[in-house]
Amino acid sequence: MIMVTPKAALRLCSGSVLAEKALKNLKAALTSFGSNLSPPAEMALSAVLTSMEAGLKGELPPSFYLSAVDPGNGKSLAVAMFLRAYKASGFLPANGVLVLVSRLAEIEAYLVSAGLDRNEVAVLTSDPATNALGAPEALHDQAPIMFTTQQRLAARGAKSTMNALPAFFYQGAPRALRVWDESILPGEEKTVKVDDLGALLGPLRASRKAMAASVQSTMVKAWSAPPSDVLTIPEDLGGGWGKASAHVGSAELAALAGHEARVISFGGDVRLAGAAPTLPADFAPAVVLDASGRVRETYRLWESRTASLTRLPSAVNDYSDMTVHVWRHAAGKRTLADAKARRPIVEAIVEAICNQPAEEWLIVHYKDVGTLVPEVRLKLDPEVADRVHGLTWGRHHGTNAFAHVPNIVLVGYPDYGEHGYEAVAAAAIGDGKVPELTEEERVALREGEVAHNILQAVCRSHARAAQDGVAGACQVYLCMSPSLNLRAVLDRCFPGHQRRAWAPGASAELGGRKGQLVRYLTDLFEASPEAVVRKGEVTEALSLQRPALSRLLLDGAVKEALDALWIEESRLSFQLRRPSFRPYPGGGFNVRDLLR
Repeated sequence: MIMVTPKAALRLCSGSVLAEKALKNLKAALTSFGSNLSPPAEMALSAVLTSMEAGLKGELPPSFYLSAVDPGNGKSLAVAMFLRAYKASGFLPANGVLVLVSRLAEIEAYLVSAGLDRNEVAVLTSDPATNALGAPEALHDQAPIMFTTQQRLAARGAKSTMNALPAFFYQGAPRALRVWDESILPGEEKTVKVDDLGALLGPLRASRKAMAASVQSTMVKAWSAPPSDVLTIPEDLGGGWGKASAHVGSAELAALAGHEARVISFGGDVRLAGAAPTLPADFAPAVVLDASGRVRETYRLWESRTASLTRLPSAVNDYSDMTVHVWRHAAGKRTLADAKARRPIVEAIVEAICNQPAEEWLIVHYKDVGTLVPEVRLKLDPEVADRVHGLTWGRHHGTNAFAHVPNIVLVGYPDYGEHGYEAVAAAAIGDGKVPELTEEERVALREGEVAHNILQAVCRSHARAAQDGVAGACQVYLCMSPSLNLRAVLDRCFPGHQRRAWAPGASAELGGRKGQLVRYLTDLFEASPEAVVRKGEVTEALSLQRPALSRLLLDGAVKEALDALWIEESRLSFQLRRPSFRPYPGGGFNVRDLLR
């Protein structure tokens, strides 16, 4: 085995026969689809393929090799072309490949693209029909390529090693090349509401008195601990719960047993937040394909705190054909659960759709508010309603089913809460410890997760239909909380995009001078969010006298419109309310350092 540093490993371009053949086939396939690789995409995918070949040969040092290639550039097809090239080589070197996916539907797509026969593939999932796409389980050890789900490995490998998991073996040994498609963290976030643990005590006291005492002690420590204190969950809570296993909180507490958890207290609600390792200790080296790799702070934490993550060259699309319409409006689960509060959002979406009724639309929303899309459809003509699709947050990753849809509406966004972000930070480290974060890191973590979710959701639409490095044309409508700094998020997610104010129910319903005032301020702050606009400038631009401006600002409809748009008035000026956290910090990567 050649021992080199992680970055130096990717300089082993000579002799990368499979990688070169796969890249050639990839470019030919894209050309047949009427597309081409942009230079950054070609460099990024070449690095992926070279890494895969080095991994297959056993030449890749232990690390997680993260490739952040924007959707539509053919990263999954690149993997399929590598598998095709591996087949053409007679499956040599005979070290085997393990591909881990998040969704079962991805497996069949890989099999078709790679041209693999049933006897050449092992498929190991919880679904018998999907497993039947590959060789019988008794022959899995003889199939050079295995597909499985990330969840299946996590369920078996958290407290094990690849050497102790024969179900994933090829010819009696762990498969050398491991490819992880989509997001990865070395740990899984876990949060426990301490009040829920009280329900465990009754079932435990009958036959597991020691465990009951440990649970009670943990509850007392959590309630009495200072905010942000760190506790270590007792080892004896790791299993053997008996009837108590049916109660809320038992599984999370069991996963945290022996690991640290931070105490988070807000409004009298006390929670424990931490993470449990999910990957085998010897899982690296692995190649990770995740478009969110360039926006998620979790990867930066992983990279800086453990030094076990190596970034490959990234490929970022040009989003100049995307227009993002932003409406700063309360859109959390509580707001949407209230029929009266939900009505303006429904009407705003209907209004937007009616401006483009002949096109298809996708609405991404909370699962808890399943009535949102039906309510929108009911207000539309039947033929228009048939072109409106729904997708819930949590299922907004991976699917290509809406790649033809040119209009997408995002209502709200997944907000984990303070305890949730603490758990995600712990998962990014993955060693059972709870990391100490600076305030800047906390801010960046939250913003990075918002960016991750928005990027993944928007790229379910026609945006993923990239051509030569330019994302597909689409219109994006965001209805999101005024407390979120969307400007920084959008700039990081979609370089080159056009941004417009979306102000339904505000200036659109205001006529005369009222509408002029609201529209003027809306356009100005959309162009310059940091501006401080003096009232004298407004009166001059609108040919108003100062008393007339004062009267307009006292009008209830104007006040409501400005508040919805997050515009604050002071004695002499206007400005946007400041966000609750700072922009995502920059940070570059020099591709030449990696490839020279």
